[in-house]
Parts: sequence; structure tokens; C-alpha cells
Amino acid sequence: MNKEFLKKCWENKRTHALMVLILWIVALSLLMGITALFNQFSAPKNKIETKYEETISYDEIWQNLLNTDYEFQYVVTLEEEKIEYNGKVEENKISGYRENKEGILKYEMEDGISYELVMGERKPLETLYENVNKDYFSLDSLYALLKDTPVEEEDLLYTYEVNENVDIQVLLSKENKIQTITIQEESTVYELNFTY
Repeated sequence: MNKEFLKKCWENKRTHALMVLILWIVALSLLMGITALFNQFSAPKNKIETKYEETISYDEIWQNLLNTDYEFQYVVTLEEEKIEYNGKVEENKISGYRENKEGILKYEMEDGISYELVMGERKPLETLYENVNKDYFSLDSLYALLKDTPVEEEDLLYTYEVNENVDIQVLLSKENKIQTITIQEESTVYELNFTY
């Protein structure tokens, strides 16, 4: 290109605006290209992190539940009745609520003795586990029962056939914690849910 042609284009209003636009586009493109190139070379290299998953045995999973405080929700479905226990275990003391067709009952258990709480007063309670197998609510007893029972394991689900009338499933969370225990005893279903 000769200088005369460029000078003529620069003096013309239309071509002058077009030339300025082209110069801006080229300048911004160069600036973005240099910035991208600089960022690519100055960015810290991604460190490869290796995570080692801690292997924990099934017995240790049970021990973690047995030796910790936790919240629970137990739902027992009898043929036509549903009983729900909600509460928490803290330092071997159980406190919670039982709900059945008769209503809601606030209770505490300490040293194996059940108490109904009425207006802040503790009254001995003999009928907390009426019509249900209370051994299923004792995790120590349940663990002892399952410890020597053959198990089928599939992913996070452990299935036990205790006898011809009782099947038990233990579902673990992804964090290797016992999340749910389901017990089928003939026509009664016990669903024990844990949060800890």
C-alpha cells in the first residue's frame, strides 16, 4: 500500500471511522492474547492430591454407633398400628417421645428403667415398649445377635436371616455410618433410623 492511499482514507470520515475500529479490534485482540498467554504460564500447577480412604471394618462401624451419642427415629408397624419413637441417646441416657394411637408420651430411660415425664415429674413407666420386641431397641443386644449370624453384603446393605421369622437389613451411609436398620418379624416391621 502506498502512503497516499492511506492518507486519503484517513482524511475521509467513513474510512477514518472504519480504520479506527479495525485498529481498536487489533489492539484489544493482542491485549487479550497476551493476557491469556501470561495467565497460562504464570498459573500455579495443579497439585495432584491423592486421597486415601480409611478402611473401616464392619465391627468398627457398629462400635462407632454403640459408643457415641445419637438421635433416633424408630417406627414400628404392627398389622394395623404404627408406633413411633423419636429421641436421642446422650451418655447412656435416653430421652424422647413415643407416639401411638393413644397419643404422645414423653419419656426418659436411665439405667434400664423407663420414666414418663409429666409436667416435669418422673413417673415409672412399665408400658413404654408394650406390644413390641424391646430387644430390637437395645443396640448392644442387636449387635450381639447379628455378630454371629451369616450375612449377605451388597454395596452398603447388609442382610441377615436370623431365623425363618426374622430378617434384618442394615443400611450404611456413604460415610460408613449405620443409617437404618430394618427388622421384619413376621407381620411386624421395625425401622430404626440414626443420625450421628
